[in-house]
Amino acid sequence: MLTINTHYNSLTDAIKWGLIFVLMVLGIAIISIAKSNIDLHLSEATTEIVSPKGLVENPNHIGSYGKHDGPNNRFREYWRLDKGEPGKPGWRGKDHVHHYGGKEHLATDTPFDPESPYPDTPSEEN
Repeated sequence: MLTINTHYNSLTDAIKWGLIFVLMVLGIAIISIAKSNIDLHLSEATTEIVSPKGLVENPNHIGSYGKHDGPNNRFREYWRLDKGEPGKPGWRGKDHVHHYGGKEHLATDTPFDPESPYPDTPSEEN
């Protein structure tokens, strides 16, 4: 149980404890305001990117999704999200996706149909 002593030995003690109380309240308010600004900033800057339905996450690569439908039931990447690193130039600084294991950088809102067949590649024909 918290008890507050309201008996002060002098006016100086009362002022000192009053200032401490005010500073504590202001400190809590400042921390609360700062935290809400940080939360607001994060919520404005972060957009939720959802992987296409029907794909499973590659256990060996975070952000990579595909199907086990390659030769010998091998995992093939259909869709991959690469998170941008703030301050980096070009695509390295922006969130982007890759389709079908390709190297082309695409905007995160590029349409993608997970039901479409995996494009044939020369390496899979051999």
